[in-house]
Formats: sequence, C-alpha cells, structure tokens
Amino acid sequence: MGIFSKVETSLINDVAVSASIIKDVVISPAEIAASDFQLFCNKLLGINLNIPNAIQLVDIKALTPLQFSWLSTLQLGLLTKTQGAQISLAQLNKLNKSQVGALSVAALSGLQSTVISQYANIIWFSDLSFLNPDAVGALTKSHIGALSKTQIQKLDASGFKAEQLGYTDVSGHLVLNDLTSAQVPCINPTALAQLSYTQLCSKDANGNSIYAGLKG
Repeated sequence: MGIFSKVETSLINDVAVSASIIKDVVISPAEIAASDFQLFCNKLLGINLNIPNAIQLVDIKALTPLQFSWLSTLQLGLLTKTQGAQISLAQLNKLNKSQVGALSVAALSGLQSTVISQYANIIWFSDLSFLNPDAVGALTKSHIGALSKTQIQKLDASGFKAEQLGYTDVSGHLVLNDLTSAQVPCINPTALAQLSYTQLCSKDANGNSIYAGLKG
C-alpha cells in the first residue's frame, strides 16, 4: 500500500505536486503515523533535515506561496539576506503572525522595497531596525500610522522621504518629531531640502530643535 493512501485527499490536493515528485518522496510509516506535517512538507520540498541550516540551500523564489508557508518558525529564522530578497508579496502574505515574527534579521534586511510597500502587516516584524533604507522609503502612510514612536525610532532615518516625515504615528505624532537626536543627522539631503521652516524649528523626541540637530 502506498504511503499516500494514509494521507487525507485534501492534503494531497493542497500539495499539488506531480506524480513523478510524489513517487520519489520517501516517508517512513512512523513519520506518517506521527502526523508530522512539518516533516511531511520538508520531504516534499526536498529539504535534508540531516544537514545543519539546510533551509539556507533552498531557492525561495522557486517555492509557491503555499510551499513557503510550510516552513517552520525555526527555518524562517535561519533565512539569509539573499533569500529574503527572493521573498515575494504572495509568499509573505501566506505567513501567519508567528511566522512573520520569526523571520531572521538577515531576511528582513533583504526584503525588496516593492514587497514592503504592498505588505499590510509591517507591525508583525520582530525588529524594524534591520529594514534597509529603500524599504523604509517604501513605507506607506498606512504603514507608518500603525507604528509607535518606539518603532519609528528603530527605523533607518536615512531612508525617509520628505512626505513620510510629515506622516503621523499611531498616537498622532509627526514622524519628524518622533526621531531621536541621533536619527536627525541621518535624514537624507533630498528629504532635508523639502522640510519647511516650521518643521526645521520643531523639536525631536529628545527636545532638541531639528535645525540644531542637523548642524551637528
């Protein structure tokens, strides 16, 4: 009797792999009896669990969104920056809150700005400080409106565009005024050139004027 006779038909339909691939999968009766779905998925993805950090050998862009969602929080926490750059919006949308929160800082730093700009659950990321400047510049008004002052203070200020500095956080405070005195000098020249006199005279989160902070 084939091993897949012991697996629910609905699961096979969801896996949607070809007969030739299924034929090559070797899963022991003990693994099936244990209902270890994660192990089952790893077998189908061809991940050798005997190799340390085997997930780092996987071509992420070759996985369907469903297949990507099979990865465990441990595996997602081991993804490299290169793999992070391969993650698509569809793949990211398939992950639950725990999985998104488990993404490695390396993967977060590699996320494409085009993915960030369209992803709704930015607040699920465990640490926003590892978003690269392009990713920060891709944050929408809606994204920033869901962030706290503490979260904004973890962002790379060099990535902010002028209009973003005028957005408000979850408490209604302007992003520009949420920045710390250490972040202010990092504002990029293009954004800086578009700040109004009123904005330059306003104070940062430490109570210092923006203008004074820029003078260093």
